Amino acid sequence: MSENNNGNHRFGSDNVLDRGMPHGHPANEKMAPSKNFKVEVSLWLARLKIILLVLFYMLPWPIFGELYYKILLANSAASFICVQLRLSCTETQYLTRMLRDDRFHNALYSVILFHYPPLPYVWLPIFLFSFLQVANHPWFDKMDESGLIGRITSFVESQSIALLRIIAVTEILILALIPFHLQGWAFRDIELTLFTIFWYHKFLTMRFHSKLNPFTRIALSELRDEIEHIALEPSCPRTLRTLLLSEVTSLFTPRVGGNELQHFICSEKPLFGKNSFLSGLV
Repeated sequence: MSENNNGNHRFGSDNVLDRGMPHGHPANEKMAPSKNFKVEVSLWLARLKIILLVLFYMLPWPIFGELYYKILLANSAASFICVQLRLSCTETQYLTRMLRDDRFHNALYSVILFHYPPLPYVWLPIFLFSFLQVANHPWFDKMDESGLIGRITSFVESQSIALLRIIAVTEILILALIPFHLQGWAFRDIELTLFTIFWYHKFLTMRFHSKLNPFTRIALSELRDEIEHIALEPSCPRTLRTLLLSEVTSLFTPRVGGNELQHFICSEKPLFGKNSFLSGLV
């Protein structure tokens, strides 16, 4: 592929962002997707199937309503397979590394929401991650950029940062949607809602502490800045200002450096390719 105008080169240096966001390599080389063509093709087709399921689910026909749970199951299965391929079962710190793996976070996202009634926009992060995975396949590296597939891949690569930010914001807002979809005031319904909120908060915490993906940290920091800006407006009532500054902002983790996104954009770490940034996320 050609070079990205923002400085993200497909064949850029491997040592960029290694300090803050190191890119790991599969521990189990024998089972890595690059070493196993059948598994590689199966995972790519699974992601393509997820995209088709989401597109059918968006159609306004009741017959496709049950695809919601099939999308979650397909995403969790594909993500768990990627985790197993990346980590070796013989590692002494297997559980610790698995909990830090972004692919495991993707699977956990689907498992948590599978046991809760359907929520809007849950499919959006799954769809975008699958779309990036399909476009990021090494098969497309050698294709001519002037061709149709080459132009589509280049366009997706140029918009990948925007897509990752949309994913992060959507995952954060889903936490706010869960309480509003309480099915009833029965003890079982309340217990299910609290259980989902608890584990989804754990999921966001894992996202925030990801060493590879900075976009959840960036989105939470920007959201906190917006809340503080609203609270400091002269027209904001004093009671609401106190609530926003003392209670709401305390729910968010401390803000990250304002230049983290700029450092990421200006880096030479490739976004697309076999050993790229995206290959460690999806």
